[in-house]
Amino acid sequence: MRDICKIINMQRKDKACFEAYFDSKRKSRDSSAP
Repeated sequence: MRDICKIINMQRKDKACFEAYFDSKRKSRDSSAP
């Protein structure tokens, strides 16, 4: 998860990182949905 955070933006704070991480997971789940 930390690597994903770095990929998103190393300068961002942990909170923003988690938000982006969960947001990407949510988008992934939505695209998987029929």
